[in-house]
Amino acid sequence: MKWFEVFKQQWQDYHAGLQAVKIGDKSLLDLAAPLLLQNTTLVNPAQLRRSIGHMGGMHRLRRVLRDLQSGKQIKLGVLGGSISWGSAVEHGTDDWFALLTAHLAAAFPAANVTGRNGCVPATPSSFMNMCLEQYLDEDVDLVFLEYAVNDGWDTHNVMKRKIYERLLRKVLSKPKHPAVILVQLPTVGMAYSSSHKDKTPFYKTVEDTYGSFAAYYDTPYLSMRNAIWRLAEHHHYQMNFTHFYGMSYDFVHPLEQGHRLIADMVLFAMQQALLDLQLHPWSVWDEEEAAAALPKPMYYGNWEEVNRLCTHGKAFEAVVTQSKGWQMVNEGDEIKPKFGYVTTQVGAELVITLNTTRRSAPELQRMNVQLAYLRSYTGLGMALVKCSGGCECQDTLVDGHHELRQSTIFLLRLYPTQAPACRISVTVQSESRSGGHKFKVTGVMANEFRSRGEHQHDEHEELNKEEWLGGVNKGKGELKERWGKAAAGASAAGSTSSSSSSGSGSSKSGSGPKASTD
Repeated sequence: MKWFEVFKQQWQDYHAGLQAVKIGDKSLLDLAAPLLLQNTTLVNPAQLRRSIGHMGGMHRLRRVLRDLQSGKQIKLGVLGGSISWGSAVEHGTDDWFALLTAHLAAAFPAANVTGRNGCVPATPSSFMNMCLEQYLDEDVDLVFLEYAVNDGWDTHNVMKRKIYERLLRKVLSKPKHPAVILVQLPTVGMAYSSSHKDKTPFYKTVEDTYGSFAAYYDTPYLSMRNAIWRLAEHHHYQMNFTHFYGMSYDFVHPLEQGHRLIADMVLFAMQQALLDLQLHPWSVWDEEEAAAALPKPMYYGNWEEVNRLCTHGKAFEAVVTQSKGWQMVNEGDEIKPKFGYVTTQVGAELVITLNTTRRSAPELQRMNVQLAYLRSYTGLGMALVKCSGGCECQDTLVDGHHELRQSTIFLLRLYPTQAPACRISVTVQSESRSGGHKFKVTGVMANEFRSRGEHQHDEHEELNKEEWLGGVNKGKGELKERWGKAAAGASAAGSTSSSSSSGSGSSKSGSGPKASTD
C-alpha cells in the first residue's frame, strides 16, 4: 500500500484524537488550529514525532507562541547554509523558511510576523560565529540554526563544537532572549542510494553531537534525518529519498517537497509547544526561565569572543589597502551575490590592514584573525599569506584547490601579534596543483577570546593544541617534496589553516568539509 493512502487515514486519526480532548468548550484541535499542517502528503504523525530530537522546557518558545496569540509583533531569523537559503528552489518563496514565515503570518495576522533569511551559502558555523551581527537582527524573537550539513560530518572535531557553542550563546544572548530551534538536515551522501559508493550512514553527522547543546541550553532540536530515514532508506510504503529530494542535482539540496517537509517539522514542533501552553498555561516560572542568564559554557572557558570585526563581500573593500592585479567582482548575481577580490596573476599581492590591538587583555600576545577564501575543484591556485607592518604571524601557504566537487568558503586562522596597522598580504604563487592560478579572497574577520580568569594563558594557545588543527608536522615532508623549501617553511601553518578553515578535522593539506555548495 502506498504512503498517501495510509498517511491520509493516520492524519484523520490524529486529528480525531485532538478533537476528543477538550479544555473548557474548545477541543485541542480547535486550539491547535493555527498551526495545523496543510496538504500533508509526504509525512505522517510518526515521522514528525521522530523529527523532534529534544523539546525541553520550551520556555522561550512558549513565550513566542503566547505573543503570537496576543498579537505582538514577532521577528523570525534563520542562520545556515545554502539549503536554508533556498539554493535549489525559489529563494524567498519556496524555501522552508519562507514557507514557515508565510504560514505563521497567515495564522496570526494580528502579530505582524516578519522573517529575515540570514543564511550564507557555502559557509560553516565558524563564519557566522564571526559575522553574526551582519546577518541577524538584534530584536529577533525566534531563530533557527541549520549547520549540520555545512559543518561536515567529523564527530571528533572538538573545536568545531566549541565554535558552534559560541555562536549559539551569542544568539541566545540577543536583547529579547530569543527562542532558538536547532534544525538539523541530512549531511552529504545520506540521500544517496544504498548501492552508491559514497553512501553516508545514519550516524555520520555532527547533528547528534550538536544535540548535546540542545539539552544543555534547553533549546528544541529537530532532525530531518530522523524523520525520513526509516521510510526512505528501507522503502516503507514504497517511499525513497527521491520523494523528499525530488530529482535534485546532488541529493544534498532538497527540492520543493523537501523544503515543505522541513517547514512541517517546525510547525509540528510549534504545535506541540502550543498544545503544551494550553495544558500548562504561562506562569511566573516560565517568565523567570525565559529571561534567565545563560549557564557557563558547556566546554570549560568557551566564552563568546569580544572586539569582533567582520568584513565580508563588498564591506571587505574598507580594509583592503593594496589590490594591484586584483579586482572586486561579483561572481554570483543580485539575488545570490558572491563578492570577493579575484586574481589570476602570479605575483599579484592583496594587502589588508587591520588594527590587531587587544582590548580585553592587551598584555596577551596575539589577536585572532581569520581570512575567508574560496576553495574549488578547478582552476584555483596557491597563495602565500604573511604579516608585516609591526605585527608578526607565521607565513602560511594556502591552496585554493581541492578535490571535492564543490566551491566552498574556507577560513584561514592567523594569530598576528598586536599592532595598530597590521598588514596581511596575500600573494599568488607560481605553484599550482590544478594548473590554474585563480585565487579569491572574500573577507577578513577578527576577534579576541576571553577566559574570564578561567585560564592563565591566552585561549589561542589552547586552540593550537586542538586535534582539529591536524598535526602541525603532518604533511611537511610531502609539501616540501612537492613545492620546495619555501612551501615547507609554511607547511606547519598551512596544514593547520586548511583544517581549521574547513572544520573537517583532517590533517591533510587540501582536505575540506563536506559542506553545502553555492
